[in-house]
Amino acid sequence: MPESLSGRFDRMKKAWISLLRKKATGDSAKDVGTESDDSPIHLVDYTSSQLKAIANNFEEENFVTKTHFGKLYRGEIPHGIDEDVPRRVTVKIWQHLQWGFPSFGKPNGYVVDKKSKLMNEVYFLSHPSVRNHPNLVKLIGYCCDEDEGLYAVVYDLDPLDTLHNLITKASFPWGSRIKVALELAGLLAFLHGHELPYMVRNLDAMHVMVDERYRPVLFEFGTLTGGIMGELKDILEEPNPYPLMGSQGYMDPHMAATGVFWCVQRDVYAYGVILISMLEMKVVDKDHIDDTIILLATVKADYERERECGAGKLSVAWHTQGFGVDETSILSILGNSNLEHKKSLRQGWSKFFSEDEYGFERFDPSHVKSLKLEFKRFRDAVMLSVLHPWERDARLIEKAIKKGPKHYNIIVEIACSRSSEELLGARKAYHSLFDQSMEEDIAAHVKGSERKDIALYTRQDAFQEVFII
Repeated sequence: MPESLSGRFDRMKKAWISLLRKKATGDSAKDVGTESDDSPIHLVDYTSSQLKAIANNFEEENFVTKTHFGKLYRGEIPHGIDEDVPRRVTVKIWQHLQWGFPSFGKPNGYVVDKKSKLMNEVYFLSHPSVRNHPNLVKLIGYCCDEDEGLYAVVYDLDPLDTLHNLITKASFPWGSRIKVALELAGLLAFLHGHELPYMVRNLDAMHVMVDERYRPVLFEFGTLTGGIMGELKDILEEPNPYPLMGSQGYMDPHMAATGVFWCVQRDVYAYGVILISMLEMKVVDKDHIDDTIILLATVKADYERERECGAGKLSVAWHTQGFGVDETSILSILGNSNLEHKKSLRQGWSKFFSEDEYGFERFDPSHVKSLKLEFKRFRDAVMLSVLHPWERDARLIEKAIKKGPKHYNIIVEIACSRSSEELLGARKAYHSLFDQSMEEDIAAHVKGSERKDIALYTRQDAFQEVFII
């Protein structure tokens, strides 16, 4: 059954808190990208032929995504073009407005000053006050060929994919979603925190790349204003009659309706759309905007509707999908369910129930084992939490010995993390529980290289006093 919005919110919140705690105690808690770098920057001025060679002549196989004003391609700087060895990069070219806007009708109705956008982006990304921020793309070079009408930049970026493409994939883990959300929020705080705040104005999941370390990187600045770019306002690009108000699907409709276009809250609203997208695992489709747009009122209504059903009614599936079992919630769900609701649970829980050719909803026996495992996890977690620490360690060591080499890491962990007194206590508990000597059992079962490995990884006096192996 698809995870509910409130379920995803709770799960994401827990991961967020966990990551914040880690960041608060490590180097990652320090501000990044806020120090100016006055050292000279060398940018390569590529010819159009060189750029085409880098991007494989802009073939479809190199295409990554559309941007607000052009397209993005994967590329490789071959040996000899200002590089000692081949180097994977990303190339962005300016063309025309890629998605429509009510004020202009079709996208091509808006005139894009490609040369101006190229120069503004190079100026911004080369500036000492911003160029070291880890979530802003790094420039390698550019191409400004007025004869061919080719305007492009080359980025030092070998991305995993765009955030837009990753959001709907189950392989994009929750911990990484939290990392992306935190770093993207940090980037906005950095941009908005200047004396004259920067305003992106077209923040969009399609304009954020994610690298292999799940670091979000912003690469589109076609509507950037404020900071070193000048007055915080919507820039009118002549001969267009109106300025662009943002990227479709990411604009605050209230601000659009009231004419309050220039405030940084527009970026915050767009960030909120990205955050909800990551929670709901769905994205704004520019080709089907009316069906996929994410509106605050709709999201709030969905969330409140789920909350009204009670804390336990998020779904049976949520409480039994790899995290043990919340028995109170399950009992609440089943105890307060009528026949219709139980039918909806069966229909939604497609992992365990399937309908045959006669319309009968039958339980899939192949998944019984996984359900049993969830309840076993719950039982084991409860038992381990209430046991005396000495008994808990003794039982864990006894089980590790029986299960063999793949579980010897448990012995190592206990030996390395317990005090001498705690290890002696575990030894006493082991003898009391199993009428055996713990060190003799280890010596009898752990042989050869595994025995040496345990001795190697547990070289501490407290361990050697107890386990003479």
